[in-house]
Amino acid sequence: MLRWLWRFFFMLLFCGLMGIVILLVWIDPNDFKPQIVATIQNATGREISIGGDLGLEFFPHLSVSINSLQLGNSAGFDGPFLTLDKAHLKVRLIPLVQSRLEVVALNIKGLSLFLARNVQGTTNWEDLATPGQTEINSGNDSILKKDTRVPLIASLIVDGLHIANTKITWDDQFKKKSFEVRGVKIDVSNFAFGIPFDIQSRAQANFPSFEGELTFATEAVLELDRLDLKKLKLHGQIQGPGLPHSPESVQFTADFFSTTGRLDNGHLQGLGMDMRFTARETDVSSTGRIEVAPFSPKNLCTRLAIPWPQFVDPSSLGQAAFICNWAANTNGLKVWDLNLTVDNSTLTGNLEIANPKKDPLIALDLRVNDLNIDSYMIQSPDTAKNNSAHNIDLPVTELRKLKAKAKLAIGSLTIAHVRCTNALIQGKISSGRLVMDTLEAEAYGGRIQALGSLDVNKKKPLWTWQHSMSDVQLGTLLQDAIGIKHLSGTTQSTARLHTQGDKVPDLIRHLGGSFDYKVENGVIYGVNIAQNVRDTLRTIKALGPGPQEAKQTLFSQLSMSGTIKNGVETTHSLLLATPRLRITGNGWADLVHVTMDYGLTLHLQGSQGRFDEGLLGINSFPVRVSGPIDQPTITPDLGGVLRSLGSTGTQGLEKTLKGIHGGLKQLFQ
Repeated sequence: MLRWLWRFFFMLLFCGLMGIVILLVWIDPNDFKPQIVATIQNATGREISIGGDLGLEFFPHLSVSINSLQLGNSAGFDGPFLTLDKAHLKVRLIPLVQSRLEVVALNIKGLSLFLARNVQGTTNWEDLATPGQTEINSGNDSILKKDTRVPLIASLIVDGLHIANTKITWDDQFKKKSFEVRGVKIDVSNFAFGIPFDIQSRAQANFPSFEGELTFATEAVLELDRLDLKKLKLHGQIQGPGLPHSPESVQFTADFFSTTGRLDNGHLQGLGMDMRFTARETDVSSTGRIEVAPFSPKNLCTRLAIPWPQFVDPSSLGQAAFICNWAANTNGLKVWDLNLTVDNSTLTGNLEIANPKKDPLIALDLRVNDLNIDSYMIQSPDTAKNNSAHNIDLPVTELRKLKAKAKLAIGSLTIAHVRCTNALIQGKISSGRLVMDTLEAEAYGGRIQALGSLDVNKKKPLWTWQHSMSDVQLGTLLQDAIGIKHLSGTTQSTARLHTQGDKVPDLIRHLGGSFDYKVENGVIYGVNIAQNVRDTLRTIKALGPGPQEAKQTLFSQLSMSGTIKNGVETTHSLLLATPRLRITGNGWADLVHVTMDYGLTLHLQGSQGRFDEGLLGINSFPVRVSGPIDQPTITPDLGGVLRSLGSTGTQGLEKTLKGIHGGLKQLFQ
C-alpha cells in the first residue's frame, strides 16, 4: 500500500513538472501583449507601449519582467507621462491562489515620472486621480473599501522593494516654475499594510537657479487609505548661482505626518530661518499654527541673491518674527493671535476671508505699537526728478472686485517726519469704492480727524477728502515736517476737497472745494515787521533808529479762508493781526500754472495802537504780491497815493515796503 502511495505522489509530481515545462515551452507571454496594452489603455484612456519581450517564469516563484514601458500623457500635454526602463516582480504562487499577494521581490529601475500643470491650472494626472461616476455615487465609504481587489491588496506582503535611478520632473506653466529630482533610490524590506517599515532614500534635485543633494529617512506605515510617516527627516545640501553663499544646508523634520492632513511639530531650518508649524485637516476644514523665530530679512535676501533695497535707514528690516493660528474651510479663512514683529514694530490682531469662492469679503482688525514709515523709504536716484507728471498706478481691476473692511490702530506713527499718537484708521471697499470713514490721531498737542474716499468706477478715479485740525502746535509740526520753524502758533483748520484723475497734474487741475485756516497767538520767525516799518518811518523823519527788538513778529491771529475751483485757490479773506500792524487782503493762487496774485492792505495800527512815528498822514497803503508761488514779487500798489505824496513820499513808501518785504514773503512761502 505504501509503495502505491509513493508511486502516486511521484506521478503527481511528474505531471506538475511536465505541466510547468509545457507552460514554459508552449505559452509565450508576449502573445498576450496586445491584450495587456488594450486593457491598460481602456483603464487609463492613454496610449501605452511595451518595448522588448515580456519575461514570465513559474518556478520557484511566479516572475514577470518588463524591459521597457511608456505611458502616454493626458490630452493637451506633450511627451510621455511615465517611462520605465526595467521592472521585475516575483510573487509566491500558493498564496496568490489563496487571494494573498506575497511579493518576494520588486525591482524597478529607470522610472521617470513627468508631472505638469498647464496655464489654466489643470494637471496631467487629474484624469487618473478622479474616480468614475459610479464610484462617486456609491456611498460615503472610501474607494479602496469598495474595490473588489481590496482583499488581494490588503494581504500584500513584500519581502524586498528596490527602486533605483528614479526621476521626477515638475513643469508648472501656471506659476512658471519647474524642477527635477533624479537619482532617487529606495530600499524597503519586510513591507506589509499596517506594519511599520523604515525608508531611507537619497536623490539629486535640480531647480532653475540651484541644485542639491537630498537625503530622506522616516518610519512609515501604509494603510489602505492613508500613509503615515513618523520621525520624518529630510536634509538637503544645496548650491548654485541662486545661492551666493552656497553650499547651504536645509533640514525639515516632523514628529508625525499623514496624508490625512495631520502634521505634528514640523520644523524647517536653513538660510538663517527657523520655522515650526502644525496642521490638522479633514474633508471640510483645516487648522494649524505657524511660528517663525526671529531672523534677519536682509541676511535671507543676501543668501537668496535677492537685491536688497537701499533704505533711508540702513538698519531697517534688521529683524523679523511671525506667529499665527489659522483655520480654513469652504466658508473662508481665519487667522487669529497674529503677531508680526519687524524691528521695533509689533503688529497684532486678526484677519478673516469669508466666501472666498463667491463674493469674497476680507476683514482686518490690526494693531501696531510703533510704526515709522520713513525708515522704510527707499533711496532712489529718481527721487530727485520731478514726479509731478508721474502716473498714480492704481490696481483698478482688482479694486473693482475687492470687498473688504479694515481697522488699524497705531500707538505711535511717523510719516514724512510728522509724528502722531493713538492713531485709528477704519475703512471699507466695495463695488470699486474705497471709503476711509475714520482717520483720527493726536499730534503736536492737538487732534486731527479726517475722512476720504476713492471711486474707481469712472474712467478717471474720483477722490474726496475732508479734515479737521484743532489745537495743533504749528511750530513743532513745521520743524519736523520741513526742518524749518519759521512760523508757530496754535492752529485750527478745516478743508473739504475733491478731485479726479490718475496723474498728479490731473489731480491739481480738477481740484475743488473749500478751506479755512487760522493760527492764534503765534510768531513769524526771522523778521520783525513792526521794527522794520518803525525804523523806516524814523529815517524819513530824520530820526535815528529805535531800540533793537527780537527778530520775530508776534501776532494774535493769522487766518485765511476761501474756495478752490479747477485748481485755482481763491482766498476771500486774509488777516494778520499784530500789536502795531494789521494786514488784510484777498487774492488767488493758480496751482496748475504755479502763479499767484494777492492784493493786501497794510494798516499802521494794531492792538496796541498806531505807530508814533506816523507816515506823512497815511494810515494804510496797498501792497501787491504776485508772480511765481515759490518766489513772489512784492510791490506797492501806489496809485493816487503816490501822485499826492510826490518824490519824497514815494521814496519813503518804498523804504517802508522794503521793511515789510521779508515778513510778507514769510507768509506766502
